[in-house]
Amino acid sequence: ELRGLEWNTRYGIIRGICEGLHHLHTEKHIYHMDLKPGNILLDNDMVPKITDFGLSRLDEKSKTMSEDRLGSLGYCAPEYISEGKMSFKSDMYSLGKIIIELVTGGKEILNNSNTVLRRWRHRWKKSGKETPLVYQQVAKCIEIGLLCQEREPSKRPFIWDIINDISHMEVLNEEINNANEYTSGKISSCLEEDDMLGIEPLKLHFPFALNKQMSCEIQLTNETDSYIAFNVQNMSPKSYNTQPQKDIMPPRSKCNIEITLQAQGNVPIDMQRANEFVVWSTKVNDGIAFEDITKSM
Repeated sequence: ELRGLEWNTRYGIIRGICEGLHHLHTEKHIYHMDLKPGNILLDNDMVPKITDFGLSRLDEKSKTMSEDRLGSLGYCAPEYISEGKMSFKSDMYSLGKIIIELVTGGKEILNNSNTVLRRWRHRWKKSGKETPLVYQQVAKCIEIGLLCQEREPSKRPFIWDIINDISHMEVLNEEINNANEYTSGKISSCLEEDDMLGIEPLKLHFPFALNKQMSCEIQLTNETDSYIAFNVQNMSPKSYNTQPQKDIMPPRSKCNIEITLQAQGNVPIDMQRANEFVVWSTKVNDGIAFEDITKSM
């Protein structure tokens, strides 16, 4: 999910899209009305360009469309789909969808922003690139993306609000960076010891053979000074056996997990499809009962 583009590249794309939409709304007074990833081109330097203005409307033109809705499902604002209403806020809904997709790497509904933040932290810690500044950027982009997707258009920000918000954050970040001070309460808290376990490898490959079980192994690492309970959840429809599925790891310890794909009598139709496992983890007291370990902890 979070493989591929590094965060700095994603943030640059998000900022570039916002600047392009700001130009359309404030200087050209145009609603794009079909903002989606397919209509955003990236040049060799990963600079985004908004394209395809086939559904665009000038601000002074009609704000409703009585004909069939032509926008892209999944990115169109609900008021446009249901009533044909168009406004700057319609583009903001689409922008919110794109921002969340860039932050998470997928199109799933974001129910818990902390999960996304923790995944990014895990990636940064592995690469040694974790700083309070990038953490704050991710948190701000999630905040903006969700706000843009408010069902009521009046609750969504205008693009100039977002530009001001991002610019203000960047100015503060630059001041902090220049002073070499990472002491702001909200920012420094992200560097405290957390309950995220190290996972190796992040990608498993199960070579397929009819009527045979196939196994892979992952290793969890607890680098904290706390006890951490974990629960491995299979998020795919395929049948896997995980041993151990859950346990409690002492401080500064490692645990090997064997994940086994059960024997298949037929070649799966979606054999090339990636399956996902989620490792839920949290700090616990030494005396917690094994049966109390659940993903809702």
